[in-house]
Amino acid sequence: MNTRKKIGSVIILILAITIAYIGYKKYTAGPVDIKSAKAFTVAASKLLQDYSNAETEANKRYLGKILVVTGEVKEVAKNQEGQSIVILKTDDPINSVNCTMEEKPVQFQPGSTVSLKGLCTGYLMDVYVTRCYVIKNKNL
Repeated sequence: MNTRKKIGSVIILILAITIAYIGYKKYTAGPVDIKSAKAFTVAASKLLQDYSNAETEANKRYLGKILVVTGEVKEVAKNQEGQSIVILKTDDPINSVNCTMEEKPVQFQPGSTVSLKGLCTGYLMDVYVTRCYVIKNKNL
């Protein structure tokens, strides 16, 4: 019986060390490199529609994921931190998809079609995508 306790203790110790190591690696890994990460492609209108229809389901599908969002530029603005925000038009006349750019974007013209790659951070009337990079830009 004494041998069983020793073996059990060793197994528990090995599991604890393994879990601690994995946790440490994940904690110190840093942010994901969005430019090289695999992404899920979605149209801006579909993204907003999915969130408007069923936010909980949309969160499971999009929240915290890297997306390539394609849509027509409604306008370009700046936030309080001075970052460029590209607002993509959707089928909804009031709500949009707001994409916060990681780098300075080229000058987008309203009506041009763009594909932006970034991290979906959620929904609050509009869908928010942060840390965005330009993938495609038509009709500048």
